[in-house]
Amino acid sequence: MSEAATIYDVAELAGVSISTVSLVLNQPTRVRDSTRRRVLDAANHLAFRPKSEAVSRARSGFGRIGVLSPFTSYASFHRRLDGILARLSEVGNGLEVVLFDHESVDGTASAFADSLPLTERLDGLILMGVPLSRPNVELVGARRFPVVLVDVGEPRFSLPSVIVDDYLGGHLAAAHLLETGAATYLYVGIPQRSTDYVFQSQRRQAGFLDALAAAGVPPAQVTTRVVGHSIAEALAAITPVLDGLPGPVAVFCFSDELAAGTVQAARRLGRRVGEEVTVVGFDNSDLAEGLDMTSVHQPLRESGALAVDLLLAQLRAPAEFPASAEPAVLGLELVVRGTTARRPTIHQQGAAES
Repeated sequence: MSEAATIYDVAELAGVSISTVSLVLNQPTRVRDSTRRRVLDAANHLAFRPKSEAVSRARSGFGRIGVLSPFTSYASFHRRLDGILARLSEVGNGLEVVLFDHESVDGTASAFADSLPLTERLDGLILMGVPLSRPNVELVGARRFPVVLVDVGEPRFSLPSVIVDDYLGGHLAAAHLLETGAATYLYVGIPQRSTDYVFQSQRRQAGFLDALAAAGVPPAQVTTRVVGHSIAEALAAITPVLDGLPGPVAVFCFSDELAAGTVQAARRLGRRVGEEVTVVGFDNSDLAEGLDMTSVHQPLRESGALAVDLLLAQLRAPAEFPASAEPAVLGLELVVRGTTARRPTIHQQGAAES
């Protein structure tokens, strides 16, 4: 039987110092991407596992799970976190939750996320809005490291996941906006820089555009724009777009933040919101309620709670948990408010699956 690989072996194969390998294992964000990738590739090739961590895991596990999400950029993930913490409190398993922030949901996995399956300083991981890269999905499967994905769009490979039907969300928004008698339609989304997943923005856009096409809206009457994810960036980018579109204009936005920026843009141009410009957001957040915005409601707290259930199922019976699984799909509702000139009401509901 061959001896287990050591940190010296990893350093030699990667062509780096032992201290660099240690940094990759313990503080990966301090290492350049190219160097980090070389060290991880070497460690994976050698099937290297840090000895002290392997011993700790063999004894009793670490007693903590990680939650990685773009908390500072998207308020919706705070509500999902509420669901995670509430569910863990209900089951009373004593697991500690370690939070890690990531700036974006565009498909760029953080250095920490990529190194987690190797270092295994956690018993499991919930990734919300941030996917693992393809090589690490394969590593997760090989080492049976418990991972659950939440709201990362449609993956081109399968891990236990919780999603909503973003395509249906686009359909719900289009069906409602078609009732407003708009002359032109606009979708406001965010960029995607990964080909491993079809992200939420792209699926919402597809559902929206397909519904408009099915209703006979000519392509010339439909515009799409990709902007940064903030109210200020949406305001700056959408103001000139709205100024150049003949009204009335119906707008569907990837999120409530982008919808809020669009509402501000319309008002800056002197357009009457709810009449000359109608706006639908996504998430049905406190922001949507406060600004009286129509929005597609998704069950945020419920998705966090369900992610905990899926992760605990892997922790309790890792040998029995499937290597791949169909995603759990939660339902959607359209909550109609003043930005589409209707009284607050539930307009339409999507079927939920589990």
